[in-house]
Amino acid sequence: MSAIVHLEPKEFIETMYEQKGKMKVHPYVLDCGIATMIYMFDGTDGNTYYLDRAFTACPEVIAHQDKYRLHADMYRKVALIH
Repeated sequence: MSAIVHLEPKEFIETMYEQKGKMKVHPYVLDCGIATMIYMFDGTDGNTYYLDRAFTACPEVIAHQDKYRLHADMYRKVALIH
């Protein structure tokens, strides 16, 4: 069974090298209206791994968002769309 797995930066890089994944980036619009880029790769184990960070042209706006709500929104978007 495949899963959507969020990873911190160091874990993301280590897992990507272990899984020999090819990094890709996808744009998503979060519920707060911010467009963000999310880095991810598909593992050899069938799981999709993504970097648990929102990259945007407006980092000051992200800084004012509730981190738990932002995290949940990113997970939901990746799981629904990917």
